[in-house]
Amino acid sequence: MKKRLLSMLMAVLMIASLVPATALADVSTDKHANHDVLTVNITADPAKKQPGITFKYCNTCSTPKKDVILEKLNVTPFAEASDICKSHDTTTVELQAATCDKPSIKLTYCPVCGTAAKDALYINWKDLGHSFTKFEVVQAPTCKTEGWGYTICDKCGEIAFVNGAGKTAQTINGVVVGGAEYFVKVTNDKATQAEIKAVTDLFAKADATHKDKNAYVAVTEDVYKDKLVKTASGEVARVVSERVMQAAVEPTHVNTISGKVEVAANGDVSVVPATTTYFKDAYGKEIKGAGREADKYCAGCGDVVKGNDLPGLNEAHKMDLKHPGYAPYLDKANVKHDGKTDVWSCRDCGKTFGGDAIAYADFYKNAGATLPALTGYVEGDTFLKGAKAAKCETAGYTGDTYTVVDGKWVMTKKGEETSVLGHDLKKIESKAATCQEEGWICSNYYVCNRIDGYDQAGNPIYCPYKQGNSVIKVVDKLDDHVYAAKTLVAPTCKNTGLEVNACVYCGALEKLQNGKINVIGLKAAPHTAAAELKDAKEATCTEVGYTGDKVCKWCGIVMEKGKEIPMKEHTVVDVAAVEATCTEAGANAGTKCSVCGTVLSGCEKVDALGHKYENGVCTVCGEKDPNYVEPVAPEFKDADSIKDYAKDAVAWAAKEGVVKGDDQGNFNPTADITRQDFVTMLWRLNGEVASDKELTFGDKADIKDYAQVAVAWAVENGYITGRDNGNFDPAAKITRAEIVAILNRVADNAKAEKAASFTDIGSHWAKDAIAWAAEAGIVNGVGNDQFAPNDNATRQDTVVMLYKFVNLK
Repeated sequence: MKKRLLSMLMAVLMIASLVPATALADVSTDKHANHDVLTVNITADPAKKQPGITFKYCNTCSTPKKDVILEKLNVTPFAEASDICKSHDTTTVELQAATCDKPSIKLTYCPVCGTAAKDALYINWKDLGHSFTKFEVVQAPTCKTEGWGYTICDKCGEIAFVNGAGKTAQTINGVVVGGAEYFVKVTNDKATQAEIKAVTDLFAKADATHKDKNAYVAVTEDVYKDKLVKTASGEVARVVSERVMQAAVEPTHVNTISGKVEVAANGDVSVVPATTTYFKDAYGKEIKGAGREADKYCAGCGDVVKGNDLPGLNEAHKMDLKHPGYAPYLDKANVKHDGKTDVWSCRDCGKTFGGDAIAYADFYKNAGATLPALTGYVEGDTFLKGAKAAKCETAGYTGDTYTVVDGKWVMTKKGEETSVLGHDLKKIESKAATCQEEGWICSNYYVCNRIDGYDQAGNPIYCPYKQGNSVIKVVDKLDDHVYAAKTLVAPTCKNTGLEVNACVYCGALEKLQNGKINVIGLKAAPHTAAAELKDAKEATCTEVGYTGDKVCKWCGIVMEKGKEIPMKEHTVVDVAAVEATCTEAGANAGTKCSVCGTVLSGCEKVDALGHKYENGVCTVCGEKDPNYVEPVAPEFKDADSIKDYAKDAVAWAAKEGVVKGDDQGNFNPTADITRQDFVTMLWRLNGEVASDKELTFGDKADIKDYAQVAVAWAVENGYITGRDNGNFDPAAKITRAEIVAILNRVADNAKAEKAASFTDIGSHWAKDAIAWAAEAGIVNGVGNDQFAPNDNATRQDTVVMLYKFVNLK
């Protein structure tokens, strides 16, 4: 009974604690009207063993050090005065569970009589407070500005705005705004410096003085940026890509010339030290092999530190000259000689380099604006003067050719003019001004994109031509930021959201008139804002469908139940019968649904027929019987007398039952074969097919019984016709020509592509059949280019011909 009463009372109290204050008491005129007020108002009920309880408590104003009680606890026993327990066995019920900002409130009373215990009301603030452990950085800090973002309480989902790394916080538009360290302390007031630093570093402003240059990032490749090029009057002439940062250039060793060639009167050549060491390329141009450090920049604000120039390795390292080099030269006989660069050994890097040839023609360039001195040139040498490249509006020139004739430059070929290139027009598009950069406005404005040369810094010099509008209007930088709403966390039906106004160009946050950041808390959204269909299913011809429940995607509550969709009708199609095979089942004709495949009528299964094997092969589908054991060919007593070329053929014929031995078990390979015996062999080879053909030969009575059906089959198929006298002549020896003729008929009178080379068949009646058999490889000659068509065929030769004929087919 006690347990039942307790459970009933707890249920009532739980319901009461969830009901808004205004539903149980009117506090509209009270200063706590808009606060979170816990109100309990339960009437005592003796029948239900339920005590009366009234209590009112302000969650908004209360703190761990001060409880704001609007109406003190009053517990009325449900028992009569005479039934009050003398000693109470109390129990405790929780009226309010603890949250991040609400304490746990418990009530202690006697469940038997309903009398409140001493100090019945118990308020516990232990383990309260938010827990912020997950931080989202929306705008990373720079060396000039602090970063900002947000954090969400792990326990209640309340959203707070994080701005910088400060220790304090304030409430703006209902949202707590503070520094990263503040939120760490809220979660854990005993947090270590390392734990605090780990979070504050996410939002803390970096070193604005840039004292630590090692923190700068070195570029790995050249960086370019669009630049406005203006005229003296302020007009924008073009937009060019200007190099703003340069990658590292490694210094190198370079070839040098430390010697000079002297040619004595007697023609001797020697190399003497020169007054100057020249750093030369292949054309004699002076180079130093200098390098450069990479430019570095601050990742936070973009501040650039230019890299220093580095001397070439020839200058920076300790060098030992092994062999001096020299420039190309002419000897006394005016013969040209290539030069050679110095050979140096570098003590710093251990490298030996140089000794490369310098081509005479490369060193003394043969093109320029003016004729050079004749030093280095000999009779017949040429020089190209005045060559110039064509430009947009200026024609080019191939150059005049001059040749050394009798020790003077003489023009030997006049140059030609080349066509102007024309302008390479590029349209200049407008660009909007931002809070950080100016912009410009133009319409139908073009400039020439052709490069005419380069300045000392290596930047391109473009053709000055422009077309269209003569002036591009420059738009000054915006005086203020352009703000747009930026949702950091969208609200749900369970939690509020968070929004700020940030500059679309630089990300700066909008501030209120009092200087505070304009942080906007978004109210929790209704379930309808996240309505989606769940469990929707189309109806088919086998299952009913469902329109789907309208549910809140955030919490899953069903806002509107769906409806059932009736099944669809079947789509009937005819199904043709499928014949069963040896291995696969078939089916009778019928109907089925083309959508779901349900059989509506017929279509009964017909079992597979199974194989019908004869002699190891299915007579229906031709599949071999896996269990079939082929019969072994009989071993003839006179097998040793069979020629080697016929042994395989005889073994095959015996195995297939084409030939049989005599009564003594001999094959008799060299014995002649009769006409009726050959036809019998051919008949056996074709499966011993039955024939109802009536023989009309005059000597049909002489045909042996075993050959009667074979001869009739051969006549029926046109393979044999008999003699001119109307007889078959069954016991006559068959000739080689007759065998070939019969096989040719079986092969549908196939023709050879060319005549046979045998010398003894020129006018023979079977010459065409013999030519076919020879070309197909069925027969060979007997030697001396002869076939011997009229010779009798032996048993072994006949079997060989049949064996080759079968393999041919």
